[in-house]
Amino acid sequence: MALEKTEEINVMISGNEMEAYMLLAMPMPGERYTVDMLKQALLSSGVVYGIKENVLSQMASEGLYEVRMIVASGKPAIDGKDGSYQYNFKQNPNKTPQIREDGSVDYWSMNLIETVVAGQVIATYKPAVQGEMGYTVKGKEIPARLGKEMAPLKGRGFVRSNDNLTYVATTDGKIECSNNRINITNFHEIFANVDSLFGNIDFAGDVVIHGNVCGGMSVRAGGTLTVDGVVEGATLWAGKDIVLRGGVLGDNRAQIFSRGNISARFFEYAKVEAYGTIQADTLLQCEVECRQSIRLEGKKGAVIGGRVHAIEGIVVNEVGNATEVKTQVEVGIGEEIRQKIFDIREQIMELHKNLDRVTKALSQFEQMEKEQGVSYKQDPRRIALLRSSICDSAREKAFRVELAELNAQEAASRNSTVKVNRTIYPGVFVVIGTQKVVVKDEQFAVEYVLRGDKVVLKGDEIVG
Repeated sequence: MALEKTEEINVMISGNEMEAYMLLAMPMPGERYTVDMLKQALLSSGVVYGIKENVLSQMASEGLYEVRMIVASGKPAIDGKDGSYQYNFKQNPNKTPQIREDGSVDYWSMNLIETVVAGQVIATYKPAVQGEMGYTVKGKEIPARLGKEMAPLKGRGFVRSNDNLTYVATTDGKIECSNNRINITNFHEIFANVDSLFGNIDFAGDVVIHGNVCGGMSVRAGGTLTVDGVVEGATLWAGKDIVLRGGVLGDNRAQIFSRGNISARFFEYAKVEAYGTIQADTLLQCEVECRQSIRLEGKKGAVIGGRVHAIEGIVVNEVGNATEVKTQVEVGIGEEIRQKIFDIREQIMELHKNLDRVTKALSQFEQMEKEQGVSYKQDPRRIALLRSSICDSAREKAFRVELAELNAQEAASRNSTVKVNRTIYPGVFVVIGTQKVVVKDEQFAVEYVLRGDKVVLKGDEIVG
């Protein structure tokens, strides 16, 4: 017979109300629990969602007594997913050459430019997925986080398809992504040697040359410049970085200039200047100026002959050679830049004084206009003063920009050192700032620093 009381039915609910348990006391002989009785016990305890009727039937039919069973389960909320873009291009091309296991430098591993072709799918949008509401066993709603849609991509050189999900390039060129904006711009790609038959190159954007640059030629790129072959006695100029995968055989005619960084397998008999860093395996009889640092840490990593100067410091494996070839490595800023800083400051002060005089003179014309009621706007003297003011203001602004750059260089040079990982040979000149020392004996794994007005070995006594 069925029990008439439900006090023997124990219902328990978890702290987060996501599960309900039931434990049945042992009934008297001949008595039994019914499914309706178990349901009523759940309802009396406030359990209204996720009731497992099959478990209740099993407990009643099989007499599962003194066993705690899960008889109801809530439904967790499922958070939505924000919309996202899948890009079909590298957003951050590799700009650093890799060091191989044998110590050589792999300049082919560098990729300053990521390119696409017209018709290429550059991005696909995955719409936001909305979440699902959850419920506790007591029927309380558990809100789900809503998925947010992303704004359409902006930029140029591509279109959005009719489904609003696919973005397709409309032109061949270089693709860049910055601040959620994509720009595809044309670049100049050359599958030949740049020689007298091909002609010089002057291009506002990026230039990629898959051949050599022959002697006497000129290549000018407003952006990055990449040369896969060898550069001979040519002139290269770039508004950004330069990568020379085949190196430079300069023949004392090559001139390489970059407003960014320069990387090359080697430089021989060339003049090199970079606003950024310079990285190579060998500098042989070169004249080098670098506003940041020079690093030669490849398999050889050597400076042999010539003069090499970096404002922020030099790291190199070897300097000079056993024949004591004349080699000079310099870091920091010399007297020339210090004098230039002083001269510019003097010129700024003089221009400022002159502007003050012009301003006072112009004020006098304004005063005369008020007192006499006559306009002096076309007076040749006033026009000359205005021209002088405009000219001097422009010059002062230009000087201040140049002074800021020089001051930044001076600040960057304060802790510059020459670090030699392996060997520095006798006869090498080491210059830090305005101080110089000549290496008299072969040294191994040393770092030259400036202490007071002397060049010394780091952690050692004065060496010169």
